[in-house]
Amino acid sequence: MAAEQKNSFFKPNNEWNQLADVDIKVVRIGFAEDFLNWTFEHSCSEEGFYRLYFAVHGSFRIIYPDGVCVIDPGNLYLIPCDMLLKYEGITPCTHYWIHFASNQLKTIPHFNEPVRFPLKKMEPVEKKMRMILKRIKDCSGLSSAVFIRNSIMELLVPFLEELSGRLPGKGMYEEYAKILNYIDTNLHRNFPISELNVFSKLDKDEFSADFRRVFGLPPKQYITMRRINRAQYLLRETDLPIKEIASQCGYKDEFFFHRIFRKYTKSPPAYYRKHFIF
Repeated sequence: MAAEQKNSFFKPNNEWNQLADVDIKVVRIGFAEDFLNWTFEHSCSEEGFYRLYFAVHGSFRIIYPDGVCVIDPGNLYLIPCDMLLKYEGITPCTHYWIHFASNQLKTIPHFNEPVRFPLKKMEPVEKKMRMILKRIKDCSGLSSAVFIRNSIMELLVPFLEELSGRLPGKGMYEEYAKILNYIDTNLHRNFPISELNVFSKLDKDEFSADFRRVFGLPPKQYITMRRINRAQYLLRETDLPIKEIASQCGYKDEFFFHRIFRKYTKSPPAYYRKHFIF
């Protein structure tokens, strides 16, 4: 008699699917040796990028509106996007840093402060950082790009495990993903908050309250932060006139753009363009 055949299958957890497939777009990767003087103190994350920091020796602090995060050896740090940051040197610091963008991470509620992950051993992380930096310098094909992406994902795993507890339900996750995408694709025009309600079953007041509960900011302030992020990117990466940048970021009044940009970054647009460094 033929042996009875068995066929089994398993469905992965939807929450883990959301994070395992997290999109990563590398902005910059770098290494600083005995760095102390942060000449450009204020930085509002351009185009909403995240920052990974790993200090080999020495330390510096990141000051943000709700607190202070000291970057020192023995830990890996993930800094969320859309934060107004101020850097201050403590001691000459040798460190690696990775700046990357991710639309999926933006939909995780209450990820609005730095996260620290203690390391049992520093050597494996330093080796991985060194390899990522080498491969991006020599990046000449798909294999290097895949290596870089997978290596960054490995560094992110402990953070994603911690952040998984903050994920909304699947329906809410998709709802807010659509809302954030709509905001980013319409930053060039001045649209009312009510336009975002088409993605939600809530009325205007309920939606604003729920958005603030999820992301820690009211929708109007979040949109302003995204406009400033976009302006920073255009100021640094293009030669467009400031008036045109203001227009592309939804500000038809150039003088108002100067005022709001300075409020969030502590510097005028022209100064930012000339002196901004990482």
